[in-house]
Order: sequence, then structure tokens, then C-alpha cells
Amino acid sequence: MRKQPLFEGLAARRLGQLAAASACLEFQRGATIYEPGDAADTLYAVVGGRVRRYRSTARGTITLGYHGARECFGEESVLSDMPRESFAEAALPCKLLAFPRVALAVLVAADARLRTRLLDLVSARLRSAEARLVLRLRAPLLERTASALLELAAGHPHRCGRLQIAPALSMAELADYVGSSRIAMYEAIERLADAGVIVADGHAQIIDPDAAARFLHSEEESRELH
Repeated sequence: MRKQPLFEGLAARRLGQLAAASACLEFQRGATIYEPGDAADTLYAVVGGRVRRYRSTARGTITLGYHGARECFGEESVLSDMPRESFAEAALPCKLLAFPRVALAVLVAADARLRTRLLDLVSARLRSAEARLVLRLRAPLLERTASALLELAAGHPHRCGRLQIAPALSMAELADYVGSSRIAMYEAIERLADAGVIVADGHAQIIDPDAAARFLHSEEESRELH
């Protein structure tokens, strides 16, 4: 639990209270963790593997986010008793810590730092969703892809100032995330790889944030691959 940024620095006594109320869950790839209409009564922290959150629409599914080790999801459970509005599934076999809303609410009320971190997490998710929506509607594919890679790798440092997505996302997952066909995504990734933005490194994708930033809001690239 101390490795989870949300709980970092929390007093040992409070960590103990939370640990006593938590449960460790394991899901096989493709298993549903929750779905729309389920009670939003649990916050989850990813210990290993990867979780995908998505919504189902008349035109198919829209991926809201991927969450890997040391990341939390389902944070709305602490702030509201409204039911879930999205799906969460195991994109890879994963191990989760599940924290009930009741136990978290007590800690949030007692610890201002935890309360601030939780609000920051919710705000960051809202900003990310809004930015991705704008990009998906207006930006060319290279810009959308570079932005998505930076978002997915945020907070996961590698060496030499680089970031990483580990385990690596498949081409189908990336295409779904940015709203593209798989064929177009292959072309986009090839061009980003040629530009040094993304490098395959075993089971991780290494991102050069400086190289990726050059593709954001680029007038030259906006006239190309869309």
C-alpha cells in the first residue's frame, strides 16, 4: 500500500486501518471488475497487470483509460453514492487491492492530505478526458497518438529522462484508445518510431517526452496523416 501514490506518507496507524478493511482480488484477462449500474462502493489500486475502463455506445466502445501498477481507479466511489457508469475489465491478468467506501470515507474525513490527493486525482481524470475528447474530434492522428502515449506513460519513469508503458499496449489497444483503425495506427506508430518518440524495449514501450511534445499542435503534422 505504501507504493500507491494515493497513500504515500499516510500514518502507519491509518495504513493499518485501511489494510484491515481491504481485500486482495485477482482477475483473469477479459474478466469484468464492475459494470454500469453496479454500486460504486469500492476504490481499487492496481498491484500488477492492467485494467481498462470503457463505455459502451451505439457505435461501439470508447476506452476511458488504462490503469497499471501503482494506479488507482474507481475513485468516484469515495465522493458519491451514485452507481457506476462505465465498465472496468482486466486488460491483462491483474491483482488489485479493493478498499471499501466506508473505510476510505473515514480516512478522507480525518486526513486532509489524503482528501487533497483524492480530489487532485478526480480533477486530473476530468481534465484528461476533456483533453482527449477535444483531440479525438479535432486533432490529426499523429498528434492524438503522441498525446495518448504521453498520458499513458505519465508517472512511470524510465532511464535518461524517458517514460514507459509497461506492459506494452497492443496495436489494437492503442487504436481503440485514440479512435483510429489498426492499419492507420501501424502507420502512425512507424512514423513516431522513426522520429524517436517510441521505442520497443522488451515488454515495455519507451517514450521520449521531448520528441513526443514536438508532435503536439504541430502545424506541419496537422496537414498530414489524419
